[in-house]
Amino acid sequence: MLSDKQKKKYVRAVSKCLKCSKKDKTECMELFTHSVEDIINQEEDITIEKLEGILGKPQEVAKELESAINPIAMKKYARNRKILLTTITIVIIVAMIGIWQYAVYYAVSPVYYVESPVLSPEEMEIYDELLLH
Repeated sequence: MLSDKQKKKYVRAVSKCLKCSKKDKTECMELFTHSVEDIINQEEDITIEKLEGILGKPQEVAKELESAINPIAMKKYARNRKILLTTITIVIIVAMIGIWQYAVYYAVSPVYYVESPVLSPEEMEIYDELLLH
């Protein structure tokens, strides 16, 4: 007999393979969960292997469920996902450039602050003599 834990694991595996919007995924998974429960109720001695034999592997089931989703919604999901990934990539690159700039110009290169008052020519001679000795 198929345990509730095994059933949830199979349904979750199918859900992870679905590549669609959250709304579409929720609708598909509700229908799929009901289908799985119906099969479990109809079959006497069902195991996870028999369930996979009837419905298919999670990847195959996900492909079938995706084919039932509106193609326009799928294209919109793919476009939005591409825009999001591109934006995240650009933000990461800009942040890395900023960190690199900070490291090169502020953190790595030493900065010396020397107070040099204006010295008279006599004071400069004394200073030069001190440096030479």
